[in-house]
Amino acid sequence: MNDLCKRAGLSLAFMALMVLTSFSAIAAVPAAAGRTASESFSGFTKQVMMNGHSPMQASVTIDLSNGDPTSGTIPAWYDITVDGTIQANGGGVPPMVGDNWPNEPIYQDQLTGSYEEQLANAKYTRIITVASVSKLTVAVNEVANCPDIDLALWYDASMDGVAQLTEPYWYVGTASSSESLRLTNPADGQYLVKVLGYSVTGAPGYFSLSVMRGVQGAEITAMNLEPLVGSGMHAFDIYYSFPAVPGTYVSYATFGFMGANDMFSIEVTVNIVP
Repeated sequence: MNDLCKRAGLSLAFMALMVLTSFSAIAAVPAAAGRTASESFSGFTKQVMMNGHSPMQASVTIDLSNGDPTSGTIPAWYDITVDGTIQANGGGVPPMVGDNWPNEPIYQDQLTGSYEEQLANAKYTRIITVASVSKLTVAVNEVANCPDIDLALWYDASMDGVAQLTEPYWYVGTASSSESLRLTNPADGQYLVKVLGYSVTGAPGYFSLSVMRGVQGAEITAMNLEPLVGSGMHAFDIYYSFPAVPGTYVSYATFGFMGANDMFSIEVTVNIVP
């Protein structure tokens, strides 16, 4: 199938989100609020200067054999300069636990039949198991000599390790070697990660694969923020709660101003040991 058909039926929207590389590069960030998107801006703006916040990163070890509680709080603070007062908000990113394969070999596949058949027949297959997962994210990125690889995910209903078009499947199919798929509340069971070597210039080429699983019943969030704040230092808490399942979990507590709860993030690592 040609490249046009390969990409048919896929609607992708790319949004550039703000990237703050360091506080030293930005003296102040204007915050804005309004009710609807319009060419003539309505609402109001305030300039907020972030003088600092702590912690930048946090880690917690929970020892189940010692009876450590699987929930708790981490103290945090931020310091701002603002004219008058401004609304503060807290949030968080759902915790994930993942597996990574940083250097997977891939070869050029035979591109015969329909595009879906090409995906199903791709030489590369990795079997993964999903159980009690809130989100499942699978991503691939080129390491070397595979400028166009295509990611697909099969629900292996027959549990035979073979991708069949009669089984549920998802794919991306862009002209790149960086693709990802995300499923919300996926069914428990066996899944097949298929990666099609659409254009591989090496023998083999190499790519990285990551599989991230959202943990049901897990939470990391910034809480107990003062709802209306002025200049100065303000304390809040980073709340975490996890099921008693051993593993290392990484997520982010976030906070912001004027309705935005994700202007700033704090990486939180929770290590649960048996």
